Amino acid sequence: MQNLEEINLRIFEPCDDLRRYIKSVWFVTNQEGLKDEHSFKVLTDCCSGLVFNFGDSVTYEQDGVHNSKNHKITTMGPTRHLMKFIFKGRVRAVGIRFFPNTGHHYFSVPMEELIDKIIETNSDHCDFAQGLYKDLDNLDDDKDIQTCIEKALIKKINKIQFDQKLDEIIKYIDSNPEATTQELSDTFSISSRDIQRKFKNFVGVSPSVYARVQKITKAKTVIAKDGDDSLTDVSHESGYFDQAHFNREFKTFMDETPKKYRNLKKKKA
Repeated sequence: MQNLEEINLRIFEPCDDLRRYIKSVWFVTNQEGLKDEHSFKVLTDCCSGLVFNFGDSVTYEQDGVHNSKNHKITTMGPTRHLMKFIFKGRVRAVGIRFFPNTGHHYFSVPMEELIDKIIETNSDHCDFAQGLYKDLDNLDDDKDIQTCIEKALIKKINKIQFDQKLDEIIKYIDSNPEATTQELSDTFSISSRDIQRKFKNFVGVSPSVYARVQKITKAKTVIAKDGDDSLTDVSHESGYFDQAHFNREFKTFMDETPKKYRNLKKKKA
């Protein structure tokens, strides 16, 4: 399993005003500096986010490709690929994770332009990040950092108008990841083309990819509970017709087989 003690990962839920918009705020620190390169695996969830780096070096690997550029502020676009953060030297970084259907409120471009992107953040696609970086630079206490971030994000809320139909569709898929686009169209009285368009502009990934990720997330949760169910039962419970398909999908999104994932979870326990 990943050794998170070396980077002292802390994850916080946002304040009540931001719970609808922000999935989490996270911090990593190692002020003494890492002796060796340290990688941290982030599982796909179709979320977008920002990373503020105040340490020596944070680079990224996605879909087997290493992005070696070290930016002060990095925009993480939505993706279906597993991602690795690679830390070197002194570690001090802060991250914000938006929900799949809320990141577009904080970026100035359609989410499809950020799909699978790991890029330096600039004012063209995120108008508040540079100012927030300066505000965070002199803060050390976790609570002060979180409060500073929340104040900056809350300022954006008054300008936010939720797409109610998209919000309902996202919640429906979360509960019914086996739903087809046609089922969504019939359930919410909206054309398949409009559903595709909304996901393209506001989520970045297609509804089918989002649904596939939710199915894997559901299966991962069942496996992590370490019950007595066989992996065949887990695959059926998660909406897969056969274990071979389940194994392929799991490997695609998790970069490891369900069996290996379960064994790693047992070792951690």
